[in-house]
Amino acid sequence: MDSNIGLRLNELAARIDDDAFLLRRGLGNEVAVWIFDYDPADEMVVRQFVSGLVQSSQFTGSLRKIARFDLYDIALSIMEERGVLDRLVEMEKRRGPEYLLEAVKSVLPPEAYVQAMNAALTDERIVFITGVGRVWPWVRSHTILGNITGRLDELPVVLFFPGTYTGTGMKLFNVIEGENYYRAFQMVPNR
Repeated sequence: MDSNIGLRLNELAARIDDDAFLLRRGLGNEVAVWIFDYDPADEMVVRQFVSGLVQSSQFTGSLRKIARFDLYDIALSIMEERGVLDRLVEMEKRRGPEYLLEAVKSVLPPEAYVQAMNAALTDERIVFITGVGRVWPWVRSHTILGNITGRLDELPVVLFFPGTYTGTGMKLFNVIEGENYYRAFQMVPNR
């Protein structure tokens, strides 16, 4: 493990353990949205660390119980619930990947992901959103964050982003330029 990612992940854990993190609503009473950006090469290290944090938060009476939402898992679940997953696989075979992309986008607008997350929340106090790279180009992370409503609006949300977040824009995989996004705070600065 790169020592930089290890230090940053440990700092992430310390930040979540700080009471101020749970109470922070952001500048100008904005939604408490944080982005933890990281080198895509560290994906497996980040996944393992996140899984450990989530698992260690799952006990009765936890004041820092974490809900982890993987956007790819949400997408598959929604497609299965709507009975379109098998049809989409067939469509791709017959019409190609471009058609599939448009079909998936029409079935899974950003609001559908947010609704699924809100519906799944119970007594969690923190939300982790993962799987950003796995759902690209079906949905972009800034559109998910821009559609946060409901209970997600009341909890600290941390989006794990394989790429770079500058505080004003996102660059997925450090290659794909995204839209400007100003409503989030960088969770732990890169060194």
